[in-house]
Amino acid sequence: MLARRGYTSATAYAAVSAELTAWAEAEQPSLGRGSALSRRARVTAGREFDSDPGPGAVDAEDSALDENHAVGTPDSPSLDDDRERAADLVRTKLRSLPRDLDREKTIRRLVGLLARRGFTQSLAYSVVKDEMACAAREDG
Repeated sequence: MLARRGYTSATAYAAVSAELTAWAEAEQPSLGRGSALSRRARVTAGREFDSDPGPGAVDAEDSALDENHAVGTPDSPSLDDDRERAADLVRTKLRSLPRDLDREKTIRRLVGLLARRGFTQSLAYSVVKDEMACAAREDG
């Protein structure tokens, strides 16, 4: 949008980077253990955006967690924490969905909910499948 207004790509990138950095700094306290975001989303949101990788460049940090939040460090949430957080979200949403809703539609909605929060596709589907099976046992 800034390019359409005549700004250079470097100026546009600097403006967007500044906004993202300000947002990450403002949101950092809320990105802790109680956040409904996945571990990957919390790490990405808290990352500094200070260098321009250039058009078409792939940032190595986009494909892996940074060193400060590597799996296995004492302060990093584990995969079990992510799974439990996702299961809590699914249980909460399942209570508000209509009981007569088609099973496939329910699965799509719940997986989409988790995807928007940054959970991986495989984790999201696994959690949804498990929680729906558990809810079916409780109902019948």
